[in-house]
Amino acid sequence: LYAKWNAAFTVTFETNGGSAVAPQPVENGNTATQPAAPTKEGNTFGGWFADESLTTVFDFSLPITANTTVYAKWNVVKYTVTFVANGGSAVAEATVESGNAVVKPEDPVKDGFVFKGWFADSELTTVYDFAAAVTQNATVYAKWNALFTVVFDTDGGSEIVAVRVENG
Repeated sequence: LYAKWNAAFTVTFETNGGSAVAPQPVENGNTATQPAAPTKEGNTFGGWFADESLTTVFDFSLPITANTTVYAKWNVVKYTVTFVANGGSAVAEATVESGNAVVKPEDPVKDGFVFKGWFADSELTTVYDFAAAVTQNATVYAKWNALFTVVFDTDGGSEIVAVRVENG
């Protein structure tokens, strides 16, 4: 009786920060089984690659003849932050990579009103936090306070210049 040995190799999955994928033992000349896609917060899985620079897609139909490392590619999710100026000058929407904060735009202007800030809700009760990480599409709303002109009737006395006063 003679023993026959087949070389076995290991296919290792480098997830580059994603959820772990178990290595696979593969007999010489057999193919690896493509595992379920790993996950990574704020990213979508972009496939398995044969090289660290992620330029060559790994072909799971090719035979394994040596220990092999396969690398996960990730595509950062991008979200849109829309600014509703509520009658003020237009503010362009911003595209933000997941986990980053949106840059606060220049304040819009509106004749006869004072800009009071950006709010996270259309009821204008929650101030928007520009330091917070963006993790989904968002709409941000401008809040305004009316300006009134106060004219003084001095009844023939010296003139007093009219003033603009914010509502309230």
